[in-house]
Amino acid sequence: MSGKPQHQTYHFLITLYANTGNLGEVKRIWESLKLAFPDTNNISYLLVVQALCKLKDVEGLKECFEEWQSNCSSYDMRLANVVIRAYLTHNMYEEALLIFKDATKRCRGPFFKAREIFMAYFLDNHQADLAVSYLEEAILETKDDKWHPSPETIAAFLNYFEQTKDIDSAENFCKILKHLNCLSSNEYCLLLKVYVAAGEFLPEICQRLKEDNIQIRPELEELVEKVSPSRSTT
Repeated sequence: MSGKPQHQTYHFLITLYANTGNLGEVKRIWESLKLAFPDTNNISYLLVVQALCKLKDVEGLKECFEEWQSNCSSYDMRLANVVIRAYLTHNMYEEALLIFKDATKRCRGPFFKAREIFMAYFLDNHQADLAVSYLEEAILETKDDKWHPSPETIAAFLNYFEQTKDIDSAENFCKILKHLNCLSSNEYCLLLKVYVAAGEFLPEICQRLKEDNIQIRPELEELVEKVSPSRSTT
């Protein structure tokens, strides 16, 4: 049985060549796809920008994204997120910010993922105040407390505060997590690691864990002993 290859065939080949580091073949298959399907859909563009991002072809990524922007009938924030991440990976903050600002004008979001990408970027660059500003914007965007930062974002913040031994910022961050109903045993472990790194005690930790209904796991138990050594273990 013969016929024109379907989208999935092109998608498979683009992914295959991207995984083997063959940029030339990715571009060749992409051009073939566009010839076969002149009304190229968002899914195909998403797949190829992901491939170009993986292959670190920033110029090709930029060209492809701009081509999509000029032709798309519906703005897909997933494409913008890939480009924002790629630009920030190459320290192209201004370019990433322009993409983000344009996206906020062209679609209704949500923009949580993009904001978290910026948070990670600023934490990596030791600019926690700017990372927090994007966190605050995400909180303002959420409705009915339905958004929670990803586990990776939470860990990035608290690991940063551990490295900088910044207990006050860690505690303020945990207050935000509590407000968002995502303060659990894992987050308390990361918080107590900040105290351990700073060489400080937290005598009231047991009471706090009880009040917040936190399940005590072995790792958390060990950290509690370090920050509250006078605690009774009986």
